[in-house]
Amino acid sequence: MTTGRFRFYVGVKFDDRWYRTHEILKTNVAPEDLKGVYKGTYNVLVGPFVTKRGANYMVNNPYCECVADAEYRAKLKKEGKANPFV
Repeated sequence: MTTGRFRFYVGVKFDDRWYRTHEILKTNVAPEDLKGVYKGTYNVLVGPFVTKRGANYMVNNPYCECVADAEYRAKLKKEGKANPFV
C-alpha cells in the first residue's frame, strides 16, 4: 500500500564482518508495509524522516540516536548555530 506523501528512511546493511553501509531511501510505501518490501535488503530501517537533510545527517553522524535528534542537529547546522552536542 502506498501513501501520497514521500518519506525518507535510512537503510542499514551489515556484512559478514559487521561493517555497516547506510543508504537513504525515498519511498511512499506505508510504514507498516516497509518490512515486506525491503525484506532481505536491509537489516535495519530508521525513519521516517521529515526532511532529507535529517536523513543525511543520520547517515554521516554515527552518534545520532533517533530521528528527532538527527532532524534537530541538522536544522542547527543549517542555521549556522552552535551545536552543543557534537
